[in-house]
Amino acid sequence: MKRVAVGIGVGALAALAVLGYNYWAYCCGRCTLGGFFRFGPMDGLLLGLSPLALLVLLAVKRWRRRRLARSICSCGAPLADDWSFCPACGASRHPRF
Repeated sequence: MKRVAVGIGVGALAALAVLGYNYWAYCCGRCTLGGFFRFGPMDGLLLGLSPLALLVLLAVKRWRRRRLARSICSCGAPLADDWSFCPACGASRHPRF
């Protein structure tokens, strides 16, 4: 629950920063009201790369979860990387299917 609250807080701060910048740019004459809703080339690049970054993040998390699962036996005993068998129950670390 705490992670969700932190994520919402960071998102709200980012939105506030964008609104603050847009307001400043409007007051200084750098953009118009119509420019608030148009995407520039950098905006398009960020929007295009965000899903890619999300996919990379999900792949890394999945890889770490699988790696952690391999270091724990089905009986719950922790296994070192160089062990072939569980010291608690004797089960093979690399079952043949």
